[in-house]
Amino acid sequence: MAAAVMILLWVHNERSYDTFHSNSDQLYRVSYLAESGSGNTTWERTPFPLGETVKRQLPEIEQAATAYSNDYNPPVFKVNGEIFNGKGVAFVNQDWLKVFRYQFLEGSAASFFAHPQSLVLTRTAAEKYFGKGGALGKSLNIDSVEYQVRAIVADNPPNSSFRFQVLIPFAALTPAAADDMRAWGNHSCLTFVKLRKDASVHALERKISAIVKIEKDKQWKSKYVPEYTLLPLRAMHFETDVSSDMVERGDEKRVTLFTVFAVLLVIIACINYVNLVTAKASLRIKEVSIKKISGAGRTQIFGQFVIETGALSLISMLVTVLLVNACLPFFNNFTARELEFSVTSLTTWLILGGTWLVIVILASIYPALLLSSFRPVDVFRGHSIFSIRDAGLRKGLVVVQFTVSVVLIAGIVIMYRQQQFIRETDASYNRSQVFSIKLPTGLLVKMKRDPGSFESSQRRLWFRTFKQELAAQPGIGAVTFTQSPVLNNEAVFDEGLQWQNKPEDTEIPVTLQHIQPDYGAFFNMTLVSGRWLRDEPSDENSFLINETGHRRLALYGPVIGKKISINNIAGTVVGVVKDFHYTDFHQEIKPLLMAYNPNWYGIAYVKTRAGNTRAALAAAEKVFKQAVPAKPFEYEFLDESFDAMYRAEQKTWVLLNVFTGLILFISCLGIFGLSAHTAELRTREIGIRKVLGASVTGITALLTKDFVKLVVVAIVIASPVAWWIMNKWLQDFAYRVPVSWWMFALAGVAALTIAVLTVSFQSVKAARGNPVNSLRNE
Repeated sequence: MAAAVMILLWVHNERSYDTFHSNSDQLYRVSYLAESGSGNTTWERTPFPLGETVKRQLPEIEQAATAYSNDYNPPVFKVNGEIFNGKGVAFVNQDWLKVFRYQFLEGSAASFFAHPQSLVLTRTAAEKYFGKGGALGKSLNIDSVEYQVRAIVADNPPNSSFRFQVLIPFAALTPAAADDMRAWGNHSCLTFVKLRKDASVHALERKISAIVKIEKDKQWKSKYVPEYTLLPLRAMHFETDVSSDMVERGDEKRVTLFTVFAVLLVIIACINYVNLVTAKASLRIKEVSIKKISGAGRTQIFGQFVIETGALSLISMLVTVLLVNACLPFFNNFTARELEFSVTSLTTWLILGGTWLVIVILASIYPALLLSSFRPVDVFRGHSIFSIRDAGLRKGLVVVQFTVSVVLIAGIVIMYRQQQFIRETDASYNRSQVFSIKLPTGLLVKMKRDPGSFESSQRRLWFRTFKQELAAQPGIGAVTFTQSPVLNNEAVFDEGLQWQNKPEDTEIPVTLQHIQPDYGAFFNMTLVSGRWLRDEPSDENSFLINETGHRRLALYGPVIGKKISINNIAGTVVGVVKDFHYTDFHQEIKPLLMAYNPNWYGIAYVKTRAGNTRAALAAAEKVFKQAVPAKPFEYEFLDESFDAMYRAEQKTWVLLNVFTGLILFISCLGIFGLSAHTAELRTREIGIRKVLGASVTGITALLTKDFVKLVVVAIVIASPVAWWIMNKWLQDFAYRVPVSWWMFALAGVAALTIAVLTVSFQSVKAARGNPVNSLRNE
């Protein structure tokens, strides 16, 4: 019961995301449906100018909130001599604080937007950077620019999709960064709109798409009509198939799965209780008979057993409260949530009361009906009160228990095989003994692309010097730089790919990755055709493309040698690289362009020599602190990044093991009780068989075979059910393991073995009993 209550607390939290905002039913996120080779892909990021443009032109939109965040390359915070990587930072427009609910503890939104170099901090962020002495009015150095704290707000609620702890006005952007974000092909921002109550969502979607078409045509002509949709804010938490991610996501299928777990735990516990009560019903037959003879009616007897069940359930509920309070901190840590179990919470009482009521109804009705229905005269004449129908129902309950058990065991096997498949599948790049370091470039740093600018030459020198110093350290085998992580589920797709004679009604969304020429060799990637990039100034106008991108672009002529441009970067495709998984296995590999741009790096990848990992880390930290004394040294191993992409599946698998173990244990208690009941009913038969020479083995087999039949029936029922459920689960993966018959056979054998061991204990005990004891009254 405690496990079911904790699951229901988590389910309630997941389903209540973003419902606390005022007028949340009027809030929508603007999404872009990007055309891809396998259908449309949803982008949650939209062009920066979109919000203000549609608000200005469409009266149905009351407000438009826009935000930008990039935790991959966070700014550096410096306060009181300490330095921090400023994660959870978002640039927002003025409507952001109007659309979304923030509780201002100090300061105001007006003072925040009155000055470009302003900050809004959450209470936790304020205490982190300034302690509990008060942060309002104090300065925080961000990437060498002084910002003043203008307001303090309460922390985001646990059921908020947003995890921003620091807000900065868009006015703080440098001119170069602002120019980049004004491009209509640059999808980098979240855009939310508040609609009038009488607004038509479908009509607005068409109007927004038409507006974007007009604005994009001002930058490049195309017959392609972009499609924009509006997603209700309350649906955002469970959104799937999103190519980029700036908010916390949930998984509705996982929530549904664990809701089913909670229900199954309660139902199987009730089945177990029913079987145990009916197994021991004979001990109370005379008690009930005497009460009936004394004048008690059936309703009174029925009520007595319901009250007894309710009282027992209430006692178990008190134990549940103690267990939940003891286990909830561990559950919160495992699920990365902040669930609360408070006696003052209405949610707590609803979950406890609802669970108690369901248990009382399910667990008491059948035993109460059974024990209140027989006639006392039948009992005193020695007739059995248990009919064939009652026995059939109990056997049916056992089948239900083991059907669930087999389905769960099969689920464990298939989920484990999928995780094994992901680990063992060739990702087409090497991630062993490689760690990454975030380089000191961020949104607030000037990042001009002009190769002739002073800032550009400085950055080139810095990157070259830093790489040479790293590569010279003991324990380090190789170094390369990239714009963003090689594993990037938040890859930003751009639709601005252009080439000569491009059809006006065609768009190929691509991810653009800026790399160094040795990137392919560093990761042991495979060149399919053409050549690698060269470390020459002339190759700064060259591109590599992956196989998926090549297949899309090849529809419009030869790819090698084709001149293309994207985001004002023009060059020639010189090589095709074998597809590699730069996103997780849930997503199909999408078109990827890689360009040599020595001005545009955010990540350094370092390959360690075998057995020299610690030395390599120490050397890298020393070089980094010498080069960037004002930025904290942070690293992450690539194989750990890979594992993190599947952490949710791994946690689900662990919890599935725990809950399956609980359900199996409860099922075994049920079948143990039923076997005890069967042995009790057949006491005389067992005694007679032993007198006639039956062996212990023969009697054990006799008592066990009926239960084996029940488990076999459960296996037959469970196998197609498990096949259907797990195939639905595997559909979330673009690359998945095939489902084989042996997975269900293994689940069936495991369940059958557990059942036989459980029943055999009681059967052997009955078979070894002295027949004199069972026949002395005959």
